[in-house]
Amino acid sequence: MKKLYKRLGVLILLGIIGLYIALTHILPYSILKPGKQNCILTADSEIEAIKVAVSEEIDIVGNYLLADSAIGSLILVHGVGSCKESYENTQYYFAELGINTYAFDMRAHGKSGGDYATYGYHEKKDIEKLVEQIEEIQGHELPLGILGKSMGGAIAVQAMAEIEEIDFGIFQSAFAHFPEIVNDYAERLFKGLTMKWMVDWTLSEAGEIAAFDPEEVSPEKAAQKIDKPVLIIHGDQDERIDVSHAYRIFDNIASSDKELYIVEGGKHIGLSNTAGRVYFERLNEFILNQNLLSKF
Repeated sequence: MKKLYKRLGVLILLGIIGLYIALTHILPYSILKPGKQNCILTADSEIEAIKVAVSEEIDIVGNYLLADSAIGSLILVHGVGSCKESYENTQYYFAELGINTYAFDMRAHGKSGGDYATYGYHEKKDIEKLVEQIEEIQGHELPLGILGKSMGGAIAVQAMAEIEEIDFGIFQSAFAHFPEIVNDYAERLFKGLTMKWMVDWTLSEAGEIAAFDPEEVSPEKAAQKIDKPVLIIHGDQDERIDVSHAYRIFDNIASSDKELYIVEGGKHIGLSNTAGRVYFERLNEFILNQNLLSKF
């Protein structure tokens, strides 16, 4: 019996040690280091490369495509684990509309520097530096918008709330509050076996490692500072970020010039494919048909 108790004691101790290691050395890094895709442009691409130093340690790598007789410009922000090249077709699409586009690998993504992703906490400051570089390339005359998807949508909300030079925003499939969405992901990943204190501990460790406050990564809170035109797009069947997040961000947008486009049957990925022509019509209507660009 004593041997059994000893074995149980050893197993419990090993379990505690394993849990501690997971909470402090494994799970936080799974949040902060989402992985880098080795994305490339098509061989005959007309898109130009750009690199911006956002700090002494971190360079952000991007590209841009200038339209003929441009009437506006747009910053494109990718989702978690993705890269700027995911927007290549989008850049050509907007060029046809007369809109310059600038796509960047966010920190800890693609070819950009930085060890950790902070989902908008530091990235919004990076985008402020990127805006300065954009204005050096094209001048100050053209209205500037920002479009982001998923993590990129959340970053775009937070950036627009802080950067006066951004004149309009398009936020697709964005989360409203970072700790909440991390908890949701953990629930799905571990089949409901996680407890909130475990997620809170993991987030606290992640914040210590990457020098940020996860609680402050709150697009719905940032939205209260936005008083310019906004289009929010979300799928009503989004399996990763529930559509309720879109309504929460929309309700908090301070601007009266705001639109909410819910794609029926839309999931987290492929909203443009699900909605088809209507998706692009809504984009065009928001940017062009309402004479948005002529307002500035």
